[in-house]
Amino acid sequence: MPIPPLPSSQAQVPISINKNELHIMLKEQLNEAMKNGFLIDGKYLCQIEMTNLPSVSGHDNQLNLELPLHVALSLPSTGENIQAEGQLKLKTSTSLEIFEKKLLSNTQITEHQWVNAPVLKVMGLPIPIQGIANSILNWTKSSICKQLDQQLQTQFNFIQLEQRLQSYFSSPVWSTEDSIIHIFIGAQEMAVGNLFTTSEELIIPVIFYFESIISEQRSTDLNQEISFTTRPLAEDISTIKIQSRIPLNYIEQLVREATYQQSFGNSLFKFEISKIRLTGMDKELTILLDVKGGFEGKLKLSCQPEFDSNKKQILLNQFKMEITEGKKMEKGLYSIFEGLINGRVKSTLEDQINNMKKDMMDTLQIKFKNYEVKPGILYKAELLDHNIQHFSIVKDRMYFNLGLKLKSKLEVYQLSSIKN
Repeated sequence: MPIPPLPSSQAQVPISINKNELHIMLKEQLNEAMKNGFLIDGKYLCQIEMTNLPSVSGHDNQLNLELPLHVALSLPSTGENIQAEGQLKLKTSTSLEIFEKKLLSNTQITEHQWVNAPVLKVMGLPIPIQGIANSILNWTKSSICKQLDQQLQTQFNFIQLEQRLQSYFSSPVWSTEDSIIHIFIGAQEMAVGNLFTTSEELIIPVIFYFESIISEQRSTDLNQEISFTTRPLAEDISTIKIQSRIPLNYIEQLVREATYQQSFGNSLFKFEISKIRLTGMDKELTILLDVKGGFEGKLKLSCQPEFDSNKKQILLNQFKMEITEGKKMEKGLYSIFEGLINGRVKSTLEDQINNMKKDMMDTLQIKFKNYEVKPGILYKAELLDHNIQHFSIVKDRMYFNLGLKLKSKLEVYQLSSIKN
């Protein structure tokens, strides 16, 4: 039987950025870019500063800003304190695209308004500022727009992001207590959806595509280059599929430890399991036992692992027992003995598999309920449901797909944490 194909997962992770934090960062960075001012006609010194916080909104692939600017004009060449001040409001729109792991942004001035136009007087005479105002607008178009584009491209460096993701997922996200079995993740694609804003946040929908396995070692299947794209649609619920590749000899060892040097049975049969081996093919799991005590011989047990969606447990159904070596029993005794084996071996095997699943689910829920990715960035996830499908035994490994439905969010409180 061929190895089952590796399913892909789709995690919806909207990134929420605190608008106040975003406003403060924009104000600081734009003021830094404009701090030296510029000359108009070689003699008028124009200095622009943002004294109030800007406002941000977004829709589709557009980021819109409203910038309140304080404009100060002076004539330093005269040696006199000749100065005028005014208030200018600019509205900008930035279109965003991703191409070959680069953020392409194009910022344009969409609207401008002189709230208070500056009036410059020399020797008591007002100087017309229409030409000066046009020069200020031209400068803002070439400087502020360029600065905004540079800041966006610096903040969202996808090559660095790919390296960080690859580094983070090089280690398992979960391990058994004995550190033998792990969950490994291989990122495939990160897609950015349409922006939108609330009263307090800028929301960037992100769809994260990846593959993941439960195994004792990372598979080369997971080593892929990550692509970055834009997609218009995003959903609320994540659909995660983790493929189990657990070696049967690991489960076998858990059962062996749980039954080691223990006697089972009743007054009719007292037996001890001296040897156990798990194998199987396709849908059927086979347990081979050497038994001693009230019965001396070899047993072959067969069953089919299935998931009970109501109990949320893995059950070993269609249980059958066959004596492959040892004394034959009459039908009544055989039925009693089969019930004892079923009750002990089957339940122990089910317990070990379900305990491992429960530990994994509990650990992941606790870890990612409020997970601090780094200071200023918090990942929150809520598990809504889970199921298991497509059991099969291939090359002495237990394959199945663990499906998770969850709702998650990445909250950014410190924008500096994104690029650090």
